[in-house]
Amino acid sequence: MVERIDLKEVIKPGRKVLEAAGKFYVLSGYSVYCFDEEGQLLGTFGSRGTGPGEFVGVRDFLVTPIGQVLVGGWTAGNKGKISIFDQDGIHLKDHVVPYMVNQVFFHAGRLFFTTRDVVFHSLKNKHDRFDHLTLDLFEVGDPEPILTLPDKSQINPPHFSGKAYPFPWFAGPYPNSIFILNLDGDFFVFQGKKEFIVKLHGGIKTEIPFQFALPKTTVTKEDIQKYFDRIESVNELKIKETIKRKIEFPTMKNSFSSVRLWDRKFVLFRKESLMVISPDGELLAKVQTPIEFIEHEDQANGNRLGPICLSKDFVYALSDDGVLSKYKWPIMSQHID
Repeated sequence: MVERIDLKEVIKPGRKVLEAAGKFYVLSGYSVYCFDEEGQLLGTFGSRGTGPGEFVGVRDFLVTPIGQVLVGGWTAGNKGKISIFDQDGIHLKDHVVPYMVNQVFFHAGRLFFTTRDVVFHSLKNKHDRFDHLTLDLFEVGDPEPILTLPDKSQINPPHFSGKAYPFPWFAGPYPNSIFILNLDGDFFVFQGKKEFIVKLHGGIKTEIPFQFALPKTTVTKEDIQKYFDRIESVNELKIKETIKRKIEFPTMKNSFSSVRLWDRKFVLFRKESLMVISPDGELLAKVQTPIEFIEHEDQANGNRLGPICLSKDFVYALSDDGVLSKYKWPIMSQHID
C-alpha cells in the first residue's frame, strides 16, 4: 500500500469511488462528494429531497471528460432521475425517466441508464411471495429498452412468516451477478456464472466466449447453512424445515465478484487473483490479489467487492470507515502463468 487518505469526517460508508483529474469522487448517502489528493472536501453534488438536483435515493454517478458530474437515482413516485452538475457543483439540468435508475452511462453526448424491474409472483399465502429481476438498458428519451436481460437467478426466497425482512430483502442464494460496462459507446455485459461476454454494438447483440477457463466454485452444505443462519439471526426466529426445502440453491457460485474497466481492457476480480482480459475475451494477464484486497473484500460481505476504482498506475479502495487506501497497480510486475 502506498498511502491512506482519511475521509471519514465527511462521509458515511461509501458505495462508489472514482478518480478523475487528480480528484476523488465518492457516492455516500444522497450525495457525491469531491475531494482533493489530501482528502480535503472540494464540493458536493446532489442532496436529499424532491427538488432540482435532489433525490429520494441515489444509485450511481459518473464524471464526464469535461468534468461534469452525472448523478442517477430516483425521486418521488419511484420515477428515475439523472441530474447534471458542473464541476463546481452547480446544478444544470434534470432528466426524469419512468424507471428508477440503477447505472448511468455517457458517450458522445448520449445518456444511457439501466434499471432493475422487479417482477412479483404472489402465491396463495400473501407471505409466500417471491420475485425475480430484469435488467433493462435505456437511452434517455427512448421509451423502449435497447437491451433486456432477465435474471431468474435473482429470486428472493418465500417469506416464511408475517415479519417483514429488513431492507434490502435477502436476495436469493448465490444469484448470478450482472455487470454492464461502456467502452467507446459499445456495451459489454459480464455475468458471474457465464463464460462469455454479451456485446451490444449498434443495436446488435453478440456473445463473445472467454478464450480461457474460469475456475468453478460449488455451493457447499456449509454455505447453505450460513445462508439460513443469517436470515434467522436478523429475523430472530427459526425457519421451519418445510420452508427450507422450498428454497432452491444453485450448484455453482459466481466465478468473479466484480468487473472494472481499465486502460480499454476489463479486469475480473477474484478473491485470489485479478484477471485482465481484452474486449475479444482473451486473457492478457493474471496477477495474485494483494492481501489487502482480500481483507477489503472480506469486509464487503465476503462475496461482493467494496468501492474500488482503477487508475493507470494505482488502485483505490474505500473501507467502511471512510478511509481511502491507495495501492500500486500490480499488473506490470506480478504476472502469473
